[in-house]
Amino acid sequence: MSSPSPALPLDILTTIIEDLSPSIPAELHTLRSLALSSKLLTPLCQRVIFKRVDLRNRYRIRRQYKPGMTGPGELVKPFARLVSSPSSKHIGSYVLHLSYKAYGSDMSDGAPSTILSSLTALRSLHFSWFPEDRPFDFNTLSTGPKKLFRDAIEAQLRSEHLLQVTTLNIRNFPFGVFVDRASLIDLVEEAPLTVQLSIVSLKPALSIQPCIQLRHYALGSISWPRRILDVDIGGGKMCLQPPSVGIPPLDVSSTKRALICVKEQINSVEAEKVIRCAKGGIEELSYQVTEASSFRGLAQALLSSSSSSSSSSTLVYSSSSPYLLLTTLELSHTSDSERDPLSYIADELALLSSGSSSSFTSSITASADTPHLSATLPHLHTLSLSLMLLLAHAPLPAKSLRKLDELLSDRRRFPSLKTLSIEITVIKRRRWSANGESEDEDEGASSPSSEREGSLQALLIGVFDERKVQAVLDHLKARHLASLPRLMGMQSEGVVEVQYNSIW
Repeated sequence: MSSPSPALPLDILTTIIEDLSPSIPAELHTLRSLALSSKLLTPLCQRVIFKRVDLRNRYRIRRQYKPGMTGPGELVKPFARLVSSPSSKHIGSYVLHLSYKAYGSDMSDGAPSTILSSLTALRSLHFSWFPEDRPFDFNTLSTGPKKLFRDAIEAQLRSEHLLQVTTLNIRNFPFGVFVDRASLIDLVEEAPLTVQLSIVSLKPALSIQPCIQLRHYALGSISWPRRILDVDIGGGKMCLQPPSVGIPPLDVSSTKRALICVKEQINSVEAEKVIRCAKGGIEELSYQVTEASSFRGLAQALLSSSSSSSSSSTLVYSSSSPYLLLTTLELSHTSDSERDPLSYIADELALLSSGSSSSFTSSITASADTPHLSATLPHLHTLSLSLMLLLAHAPLPAKSLRKLDELLSDRRRFPSLKTLSIEITVIKRRRWSANGESEDEDEGASSPSSEREGSLQALLIGVFDERKVQAVLDHLKARHLASLPRLMGMQSEGVVEVQYNSIW
């Protein structure tokens, strides 16, 4: 007896089902109910339910665990039986994304190997080994069931469907097998031995490439991943050493987007090396530092990278002033230790927009005396500044804000600037005084300057509440924007949009 046709057209039902999320318990219950209600809907619901499978959390069904049990047996073994059973093996083809944390005890019965061999359409694999806080050497998977597991992973890496691999603290992972199919990749290195590789485009069959091109590159968001070394692959072409054995040298001259986080001053030299090797081709750059002094050298690295791009482009600019392809620049300072982080940013923007290594003052003077100053940032349309500011240091010095105002309002330096975004995160380390008196943030800190006294200090008196916080933030916004008269005038004329946001 055939199943009755659903009241709604199948394409509408498909859209509704695909919009449900199995990660939300109520929606997962709906998917299960729909799957049981009609044989016609069963495969549609199964495709959504099993699209993403996460086998990392060994305590996901904690209530069923008994003392002495090791490994996520309740998750791995039943799923292995599901995708290998003749009546349900089709479910393996529905799994597009797999996250798996391996335990040594998993290898005894070959369940992980069975799972990997049954996922015929897998697109992304996230792999880690318990415990995750210690590096695991992939080469130890060399005998018995462990060897079967290794072979199953390498078979997936060769699959034409797999386009993304993420490993967490894994040494000697066979990335070479994966990237051997690629001509262009995205690479994320969050921390040592923590790598995500995504294939953007496949290389022609049987072609041999001395290097592999990077489209997007992100590194250091958790900690600096490794020592960055440059490699000469011949003909004067400089590439970067890859994060793992088996990967060709990384050609960052094609990199369009870069996100670089420098948490320690010592890593800024290697960060600048990445920028130099990009040869001025980066269009979107996000540069985050913990110490504001780490901004020093950024302008010089960008300018030294731009010589090849300025000579090869069809656009005509002054040959003595190289230009960059940057369209979006995000500069973030993620520590509240600096009283005036904006001064470092203003200095680097002055050097960067002047195309020289002169000081801020001399470059500004040169700009005023040179009506035909060639812009080194002709395409930059969005500039985002994100700063942390200790309440005891607030507001930002008017001198630095006026520097920024003078720079960014100069259309010879920033001819295409359309949006300036400023985000200030205000930090107060101690509690609000319960007796109605404000407390200083730093032990032994110097007293606030006269510029910070008055209305701001009056707002700090009393017990914390949301209205008080908002009053402080509004006061800081007014003080900060008052020091940007040129940019605010350009905003009123519709030339530049100034977005200001403050967070407590």
